[in-house]
Amino acid sequence: MDFRSFLETLSYRGTGVLLWTEDKEGNIRVLLSRRRMPSLLGDAFSVAIPTGDRGTEERKEDAAVRVVHDELGLNIGKDEINEFYSATAGGVSITVFACHVKSMLKAKDGRGYTDSMWYVLPEDCIVPDADNLTIAELKAFRCTQQNQKVS
Repeated sequence: MDFRSFLETLSYRGTGVLLWTEDKEGNIRVLLSRRRMPSLLGDAFSVAIPTGDRGTEERKEDAAVRVVHDELGLNIGKDEINEFYSATAGGVSITVFACHVKSMLKAKDGRGYTDSMWYVLPEDCIVPDADNLTIAELKAFRCTQQNQKVS
């Protein structure tokens, strides 16, 4: 069985959320957590953004808000998130949202994630589980979102 045929046998609709902020020094910080168990998106104990399954009838935005609450104990609103990556292959669909927060919120341990920390990312860093998102792309995404809200 080739990889594409294998993907078509799977059925998974996942949603992830990249929570990020700027610190007082102007560094970009992202909230990453350690996985408790292996998943389709990564190994156990790897550091990642929170992700979770999306229910059959659940909207992507609703799943994103729920995942952040279930896995990190944080409350965000649908109006605070912006979709920046979505892909489908076979029966696998992944959507990742970004959420800019004003401060480094304290996350709780959830079912699937623990040891959440705000990481300063260097300019040449890529963000796990976010389609290799670079810091420059994240800053450009933030500027785009700010400009859209001003218009």
